[in-house]
Amino acid sequence: MAYVHRTLEQIRRMKPKTDRTKINRTTDADIRQHWPEPRFVDTRLPDL
Repeated sequence: MAYVHRTLEQIRRMKPKTDRTKINRTTDADIRQHWPEPRFVDTRLPDL
């Protein structure tokens, strides 16, 4: 496999392989919406 030598400036000017607008607009609330709800959260303090 051949390596293509590029400068940092060339890499920055290249079109990204993916559309990053949706990724950049994603908020923490959007991510939390897809997390499963915890079934049980033990909030008791351990006995010392």
